[in-house]
Amino acid sequence: MGGKGASNPVVMVFQGLLSLFRGAGRRALLTRFLLALVLAVLTYQLLPHDARVFLLSQPTSAHCSASQIAADYSCRADDTSRAAIPNILHLVYVLPDPLDGTFPLQFSHLLSVYAAWHHWQPDAIYLHTNAAANSSAVRRARSGEAGKWARRFFALPGLVVHTVAVPTHAANGVRIAGMEHRSDFVRVQAVHDFGGVYIDMDVHALRNLAPLRDAGYGAVAGRQTDGWLNSGTFMSAKQGRLVARWRERMHAAYDGRWTTHSNVALTRVTAELAAAEPCAVLALRPAAFAPVGWRSFNTERLFASHFEPAPVYLEPDGSLPAYPQDHEEPRGSRMSWAHDWRCTFLLHAFSPKKERNGVRDNGISPRSVVERRSNFARAVYPMVRNMYAKGLVDEEDLELTKHE
Repeated sequence: MGGKGASNPVVMVFQGLLSLFRGAGRRALLTRFLLALVLAVLTYQLLPHDARVFLLSQPTSAHCSASQIAADYSCRADDTSRAAIPNILHLVYVLPDPLDGTFPLQFSHLLSVYAAWHHWQPDAIYLHTNAAANSSAVRRARSGEAGKWARRFFALPGLVVHTVAVPTHAANGVRIAGMEHRSDFVRVQAVHDFGGVYIDMDVHALRNLAPLRDAGYGAVAGRQTDGWLNSGTFMSAKQGRLVARWRERMHAAYDGRWTTHSNVALTRVTAELAAAEPCAVLALRPAAFAPVGWRSFNTERLFASHFEPAPVYLEPDGSLPAYPQDHEEPRGSRMSWAHDWRCTFLLHAFSPKKERNGVRDNGISPRSVVERRSNFARAVYPMVRNMYAKGLVDEEDLELTKHE
């Protein structure tokens, strides 16, 4: 027992730190330091929301250089010609009741998928679901009974409802209880069978993915800020080696925990393939797909509303203003807290503000975006401006009469 404890690296580090503070004076110093640290954390948590936002309103460390913007992602290590990853968009929505359920789609879901359609012009958009294409759930969504956002979502060009069998048990016999975990299995199977790009519906396209799809890799994935590869968005050739091996591994690894079968399995399979075949998979740094982490500090930095006044108005021609400086001009022209999104292809906007947690509209509305007071709003504003021009968002959605 003693030998096992001594070999624990956490215990060893803690014992090493204690050895530095031997003696009454040093122990007192350590005690004061720990108390100060605890008080600092508690003080921050007790601050009003606006005060916490002010503390976060500092320049971000994320800066996109000219060389990063112009990066060539082509794989030249393999002379074998490869087919490009198909320009097919995959979505998954598993209903608890596929016979008489409802698609509770919000504005944020439409915003996510519309951005992908706008930037990529995919050959097809597959909505993989356990509801039949002629089910009451789909009919209610198309007719508007499930809400205007669901109706506009199902009216997107090229959207195909693809009914799938949703697994209830992994191949290792473990029951797959959560809808999110069942979705994990469906998405990997879908990309394996068709090839293309999968996104969670809190992923927002900021750029065209053609440079990545055409780069000569069999698959492309992106790291999160914690180092794991993000299973919320990935792409692969049809029946590609990455998704084929991941599909097998996730069934063997599934244990009911949140990411054992998804992020963890994907990261390990990617490492194995990259070591054996240079062009098998491209693993991008966090700035590409998930530049902001999922922890509360990160999501606060992404969604927090800052103090700068942000009037909402229409141009003389009735359009929303363009604000090109948010995305095109040098960093010095933006607010000090503004994130530089120019290196980001996909923004996985992690947020605890979900319908299932009692938050209306997932905390994202057209009005909150056009005010441009958060990093998230500045990232996706061009799409809301485009949606307004196309009639997918109207003045009532922007709440112009209420505020102006």
